[in-house]
Amino acid sequence: MVLTVPDGEAGERLDRWLQQRLAEYSRARIQEWIRGGRVRVNGAASRPAYRLRGGERIEVEPAPPPPLRAAPEPIPIRVLYEDDDIALDVFAVPSPQAAMDLTVVIQT
Repeated sequence: MVLTVPDGEAGERLDRWLQQRLAEYSRARIQEWIRGGRVRVNGAASRPAYRLRGGERIEVEPAPPPPLRAAPEPIPIRVLYEDDDIALDVFAVPSPQAAMDLTVVIQT
């Protein structure tokens, strides 16, 4: 994608300016793109803190997000009641407010 910096927005940092226009991406991700050469200012690599002068042509090549590494963890669950329609489970969840909180999960 190609963006042009309006003259009235001179003085803005490149990473902040891009984050305002590409709100679906975090500023940290945009900074990674800039450092990785996926963002070019007037055809040249730049740095996140680059101060825009106005009139620049900004080329952005978004990178796909890294894959999520979520994995299930074994949690001890004590089934209190179960039938064909409902299961009532209780498991302990560590909490900074108390030694242990009890959380009730109802599955239908």
